[in-house]
Amino acid sequence: MNTFNHDMLILARESRGLSQTDASKAIGITQGTLSKIESGLIMPSTDQMSLFSSVLSYPASFFQNQERQYSYGSGTQDFHFMYRKQAKHSIKHMKKTEARLNVCRLRVERLLRQVQLEPALSIPFFTISEVEGDMGLAASMVRMAWNMPSGPVQDLVTWLEDAGCILIPFDFESDKICATTIFNRNSMPPFIFYNKGMSADRMRFTLAHELGHIVLHTNPNPDMEEQANNFASNFLSPSRDIYNDLQDFSLEKAVLLKRKWKISIASLTYRAKQLETISDSKYQKLFMDISKRGWRMEEPSYTTFPREKPLLLNELLELYSKDLGYSPKEISEFLWASSHDLDELRGTELPQRTKLKVLA
Repeated sequence: MNTFNHDMLILARESRGLSQTDASKAIGITQGTLSKIESGLIMPSTDQMSLFSSVLSYPASFFQNQERQYSYGSGTQDFHFMYRKQAKHSIKHMKKTEARLNVCRLRVERLLRQVQLEPALSIPFFTISEVEGDMGLAASMVRMAWNMPSGPVQDLVTWLEDAGCILIPFDFESDKICATTIFNRNSMPPFIFYNKGMSADRMRFTLAHELGHIVLHTNPNPDMEEQANNFASNFLSPSRDIYNDLQDFSLEKAVLLKRKWKISIASLTYRAKQLETISDSKYQKLFMDISKRGWRMEEPSYTTFPREKPLLLNELLELYSKDLGYSPKEISEFLWASSHDLDELRGTELPQRTKLKVLA
């Protein structure tokens, strides 16, 4: 018989954004009792179990899950858990976000348990010292390992999924958090959670940034965010390929280059400065112009292009439905998920390019 797992209760409570005080009031028990249950000192009664399910909106089976848990708030243990964010958030918001990410991670891991992922590409890994701190070299080595053509990266999402990355659109409940990646080289593929509200160019840069973390940051370091940004810039716009395009640079030219390279006008301007096709003074003037035009917040609509759409997670759900014969209700029960949760995972129905097969 399955037994109660107090860690899953903590995860459920934090994923709903509830403190122990708020949860204990909603459940109808003292905070001391809830604290003892969450600490594993006492077992909940059958009635209390039912209340946990009702108040926290998770089925009883969720609290009986015995898989090893990971607390991202107090330490990553086996996982690398890395955010790309632009501002600090409250402890309460981050606890809720990390718990929701953990629940989603558990769901995807359960889906992968009966499926073999067969990536067409492998992810190369380097240390910072191996590439001598040169992010251009690191990006070039990844592109060579994947046999990518020179020039702009066409459909970055496909390249990442071909390398076995699971891309998951996620509501971070904030536009200040771009993405985070959870992965373990020995036991799980990279799970890249990206903010589903991002523009297409921001999404591409963010995904390339996360790839930089995956490739380079076995161990965190104080410069890792800047390194990942530089990796992304070099990966999406290699210096030898974009240098000539950045000659005689202007914002009018940047509008045209954005459509070609699929990176933002601001990023193109910074790249021109990096490659010294414009002076520091012209860079400052261009950025003042960008600010005056309101392009720092939102670039003009006529420069936008469609967001790339991941397929792999949707195919994973389809495999359970079509190949394994799971009904929608059975998939929901298996993943402790509501229909809304499944819709968020499923994404848009698109033609398949499957890299999956059922384990024999």
